[in-house]
Amino acid sequence: MATHEVEHRYVVLGEVLFEDGSPAAGETVELSVGNGVSLGTATTNEQGRYRVLLHVHDPDLGKAFDITVRDAKKKVTIEFDPADHETERGMRVNFTIPP
Repeated sequence: MATHEVEHRYVVLGEVLFEDGSPAAGETVELSVGNGVSLGTATTNEQGRYRVLLHVHDPDLGKAFDITVRDAKKKVTIEFDPADHETERGMRVNFTIPP
């Protein structure tokens, strides 16, 4: 995995659970901007958690993308404080999927 300057790191992470609350291990989580353009993928671990590191710049603020797990899809927008260059920026997006 490539490393990026801290001000360019943007992490999308979360948890994927089944409707009964059990972790959905081994599920593929894909981030995309549409038209088949993938930003990155991750596979959930034993606890159903995933983490995808993106490389973003200030002009990407407000850019929308989709996060998909199986047939579940969420549209999210990149949000961060452009002045915050001290910490890794990102968002948490959780999913509940049918078994």
